[in-house]
Amino acid sequence: MKALLIALAFVCAASSAHASLSCGQLVSYKTKLANEMNWIREKMRQTRNSDKLELYMDQYEELYARYQNVDKAIKSDCQ
Repeated sequence: MKALLIALAFVCAASSAHASLSCGQLVSYKTKLANEMNWIREKMRQTRNSDKLELYMDQYEELYARYQNVDKAIKSDCQ
């Protein structure tokens, strides 16, 4: 759980600075977000605890919004 919180903190910091990232960095960041979303999806499938599930769903939604923003930035700035 600590690792997830640290990763999310990194994601938060990086997403606010995505405007200054190169196209290669944006693509790498998008891949990292996709991997985090996959990890959370797997955790959601494994848990039976409703509190944990709700936490994972909130984290997934936040990551997905960031993923969409990065995808939009790539489409507008890198093509």
